[in-house]
Amino acid sequence: MPCTTVSPNPQFASIRTARGNFSQEGLRGFDLRGKTLGVIGTGDIGRHAATIARGFGMEVLAYDVKPDPALARELGFRYVDMNALLGAADVVTLHVPGGPATRHLLSTEQFDAMKPGVILINTARGNVVDIEALLHALAEGKVAAAGLDVLPEEPVIREEAELLRSYFAREHKLNTLLANHVLLRMRKVVITPHSAFNTREAVQRILDTTKQNIDAYLEGKPINLVA
Repeated sequence: MPCTTVSPNPQFASIRTARGNFSQEGLRGFDLRGKTLGVIGTGDIGRHAATIARGFGMEVLAYDVKPDPALARELGFRYVDMNALLGAADVVTLHVPGGPATRHLLSTEQFDAMKPGVILINTARGNVVDIEALLHALAEGKVAAAGLDVLPEEPVIREEAELLRSYFAREHKLNTLLANHVLLRMRKVVITPHSAFNTREAVQRILDTTKQNIDAYLEGKPINLVA
């Protein structure tokens, strides 16, 4: 679960230990059991996040523009409005699509509504979070830590399909583009290169689904329509 990578930050601990420093100072985290996870977006990924959190013994609250009461009963979570979720969650995880409707879904007003010391996880799309507002929330301690698999500045790898193409073409580098990004220099922020989905099995599922979509279209029976 992504929140286990930010509290405490294992990257910092590993680097420090490799340098011969075995101190535990600054590495104390917290148990997930008994904490509250706020899931924003209960599509396929969001519902899996809820399932995993329940396995850790967490209470799960969810917000979605199209609630699924049957799913909530099945997985044992509750739908609440956005402000209620933000005010109660110890960890907030985002699983919504990108686009105008979700741009800056979390901004200053939403960070102000969160409880102090919250952890934010964004594996959705970079523009869902107002980065300037997040920086202020981190600086003030409102957000204790953040795990970001996406950033607004991602100019190349915007969709999983583009990352897949890079396997067969050339490796895209974000290093130069993000080198001066202040978030990269913050110890309480873990940033990964839009790779949360990137397992052998997930890549194979994407390829299989793509082939099925093409075959179905050629047969005049399109599937998995999104519009």
